[in-house]
Amino acid sequence: WSAWTDTGGWKWPAVAAYAGERPLAWLDDEHEASGYPAARAEFDRLRRGIPTFLCHVDPRRGLLPTHLRQVADWAAGLTR
Repeated sequence: WSAWTDTGGWKWPAVAAYAGERPLAWLDDEHEASGYPAARAEFDRLRRGIPTFLCHVDPRRGLLPTHLRQVADWAAGLTR
């Protein structure tokens, strides 16, 4: 991704571009970081109306079975 920065703000446009108009479950440890509000606002604008689930993963604990259940529950709701 050509707009990479070491602040993490590069992730928002890269993930939005990759996901396009498809449903997206994104597991990450930086969703709640406040260092790049403009990138987050643009992500939210681009994803408006498209099923999107942002699942926070604590970097100290890593990916847990509860995260996978949350994503599975979210995805199951898409088919109802």
